[in-house]
Amino acid sequence: IPFETVNDVYVTTSKLDYIYLADSKNDRIIHLYDREAFQDEPTPFYIFDIYGQNQQKHEMYFCHDSVLCIEHEAWIVINLYPHRADALHDNTKKALLDPEKTDIRYYTEDGYIEFEERRLQGTQLWLLKGKNQPAYALTGMGGKESYFIKMTVLDIEPFRNFSLDKMTVKSVAGKLEPDLINANGIVQNTREFYPFGEKPSPFAEVYFVSKDALCKKGANVSLTFTLDFAKIPVDLQVEETPVKWKYIMRRSDFKPDVEYDITIEDVSWEYYNGEGWSRLFISNQYSRVFSCEGNTTGRQVTISFRCPDNISPFLINSIYSYSIRCRILKMNNLYKPKGNYITPVITKPSFKYDYPNEGMLPMELYTSNNIKEEAYNQKQLAGSSFTFTPFYGLEDTNLTMYMGFAIPPVDGPIKILFSTVETINEKLPRLSFEYYAAGRWQSLSVVDETENMRKTGLITLIGPHDFTKKDLFGRNLYWIRVTDNENLYYSRIRNRRIPCINGIHIN
Repeated sequence: IPFETVNDVYVTTSKLDYIYLADSKNDRIIHLYDREAFQDEPTPFYIFDIYGQNQQKHEMYFCHDSVLCIEHEAWIVINLYPHRADALHDNTKKALLDPEKTDIRYYTEDGYIEFEERRLQGTQLWLLKGKNQPAYALTGMGGKESYFIKMTVLDIEPFRNFSLDKMTVKSVAGKLEPDLINANGIVQNTREFYPFGEKPSPFAEVYFVSKDALCKKGANVSLTFTLDFAKIPVDLQVEETPVKWKYIMRRSDFKPDVEYDITIEDVSWEYYNGEGWSRLFISNQYSRVFSCEGNTTGRQVTISFRCPDNISPFLINSIYSYSIRCRILKMNNLYKPKGNYITPVITKPSFKYDYPNEGMLPMELYTSNNIKEEAYNQKQLAGSSFTFTPFYGLEDTNLTMYMGFAIPPVDGPIKILFSTVETINEKLPRLSFEYYAAGRWQSLSVVDETENMRKTGLITLIGPHDFTKKDLFGRNLYWIRVTDNENLYYSRIRNRRIPCINGIHIN
């Protein structure tokens, strides 16, 4: 069918792909329009409709493979270092402790659950994983599988000026009963046991297993127990020396056989490094802990060490976990035929751990604000000049619609036909148009035949050739924004007298 146009025809590959509404006043982002979804199922939408589904969220996730590997009760301490060494503002402190303003959870097999308790000490946020709460579980995010904590800000206002130079995390726990104790291949009662059996021998060994305490690489760990000794007779059948009887006997002729105390002299404390067992202490520290020197009744013993960076899990009694072991290296009077074994007895062993100084940097940290996700690795977080803002809101002060183009609408004029469901008779708020170029928003000249979207008509874009991409709402596109400068649509929305669009057609 031949036809003739009144004006020149301009053809463009540009398409209006997305429209978002930014409501800074209520901290809301509404996805109004998606071109592909609209083509599949055309659904009219209201412009400046703040009651649509809110996609705004303010979240921070961070993880650590060892610090947050926790099964039992423990405190997690988050050290916050505000930018420019400023102290946390009072309203920010209150918000961190208010569940209605900040939601803080950790990941379990049942999903993210809340901590049992939270406290604030200066710039340290203390979070309690309770005794009866489920253990941390591994989950994946950003290609990283680890143990995660999630912080969600429900009210952005107290965090408007919240930026950090650094954030570290550590965990603290005490009185952790070992997961398993294995002495000479036999599982022991963890409350009271002979660490080397009733009759110790060289190279007898005992394993103390605790995943919570011994996976904490770089932490200060201590094993505490009460040490007693039991006397176990040697049961060797030894022939007694015959008495040479005489008419007249001396006292020395009746001298009994000498009995000896068979004791442990030296032990070695060791850990598994992934290839073999290494000494836990370079020196002979704690090597004579079972030597029964001095007062040995009910003695409290503490073995303290820095958890090695290369400690690895080891298979013991079908349990693949972290452990340390103690092995006998030397004994006294071992081969004496008569006497008693002075055998160590351990009761109530327990572990505790803490990290020196401020703790460890998160291995990965992720934030989500304004539908934009950002990721930081440990190297970035360790940067001397690094500063990040975990939570931030919209930059707009007025109700604003953002129109995104994958291909910029240049070389025009570009005409966009907006088809409305009905014509609104009353006058609508005046709209201003801007486009993003050269790192800032610039005024955009338009010919608006819709009269601020009051009726169906063309909006003609005139002149811009220097569009540049900007990352907004998680999309790196070319953007035009339309602003209700007087925020009059807030009052109109109550009566729903706002334009409803049922079609968008470009050139």
